[in-house]
Amino acid sequence: MSDGRVTEFSETVIVVPESPRDEADTQVYGLLINGRGEPYVDSRGEYILLQSRPMQVSREETPETPLTFQEVAKRAGISHSGVKRAVQAGELNAPGRIGKRSVRFQLGEVQAWIEEQRAKRRAG
Repeated sequence: MSDGRVTEFSETVIVVPESPRDEADTQVYGLLINGRGEPYVDSRGEYILLQSRPMQVSREETPETPLTFQEVAKRAGISHSGVKRAVQAGELNAPGRIGKRSVRFQLGEVQAWIEEQRAKRRAG
């Protein structure tokens, strides 16, 4: 789903409720997916859902944590184009290549740039 409530893994999809109020009332289900990205179905042709316990999944962030243009834009509260303009103006270090067509920023550099931008706004 494009609303951010479904996280896809190679063989499992975890559906997390939009805004759980009480962990006791929260129901989380896993949809089993085969290696071709197709959901498993039972003999009646219905998706196989497995009830799971609610859990919070997060990654530990370090200064080297890679960020996409979109993630930088979200953290800075600006558009994707705004991030590109900051890189072209030399305000933000260009992202490093991690593949043929993939680039990422380092979290530490992005945080320093955001703080610098906030300081400029306060002073100006």
